[in-house]
Amino acid sequence: MSIHLFRHRARLTAATGAGVALAILLAGCSGSDPNAGSAASTKLVVAYRNEVTTIDPARADYVQTDTVDQALYDTLVTYDASGTLVSSLATKFRYNSSVDAISVTLKSGVRFHDGSALTATDVKASLDRYKALGVGIDGQIPSYASTDVVNAHQVTIHLSKPDALFLGALSRIYILNSALVAKHEGTDQGQSWLLSHDAGSGPYTLGSVSSGTYTLPRFSDYWTFDSARPKTLTLRRIDDTSTTKQEIVAGNVDVGGSPRRTRSPWSRRG
Repeated sequence: MSIHLFRHRARLTAATGAGVALAILLAGCSGSDPNAGSAASTKLVVAYRNEVTTIDPARADYVQTDTVDQALYDTLVTYDASGTLVSSLATKFRYNSSVDAISVTLKSGVRFHDGSALTATDVKASLDRYKALGVGIDGQIPSYASTDVVNAHQVTIHLSKPDALFLGALSRIYILNSALVAKHEGTDQGQSWLLSHDAGSGPYTLGSVSSGTYTLPRFSDYWTFDSARPKTLTLRRIDDTSTTKQEIVAGNVDVGGSPRRTRSPWSRRG
């Protein structure tokens, strides 16, 4: 990894929340210790700080929004624990020779929470929506120009200029169910609906929301389903760090604090 790419990745991840400590904990859920796996498979309660004003992925540049969205959505690519860019929804991704276009091949069999299949159309619609809104996470992909749908599982992403950092930025860009967003598009491209609804394919679905507490049930049809992943993920707002500590000691919270993440801990692979 070049020093320039490393610095860009550091800038990308600096805005995210959810935690190295949590990633380590969930890594244990998928480990070889049967006791750790069974204990973790019931529920996990995570404390976060400050108000979640929206869960629209367009505002995943906010730590609070991203804390929820990383459980509900997937990205095309991600970073593994060693800092290597690896596939997520994409099985293949490659720049052209002039570094101003990227060919992406999607995994087959991926389904959104409503049961519909992920296709290339969803990738195009998601990227186009971020550009059209021009706010929040769009700032991570300023060189995005357009997307051509080659077939149901392949797209070509075109850039306005050569950008060797664009692929890394895609690790922050969540892919939405385009048909569901269009159904609730309204007059603001679905922003009002996405304040409190999800259109994702991630390992958890949006359950109940009450007084800053998000209860997220495990998605049984997740494309990389892991029975050791907690059945219920609860994100609980606690602004005071001393209260968080007390709740952890009391056994009411499993993970607290606001360390940074390098990838989505909710969807840990293997």
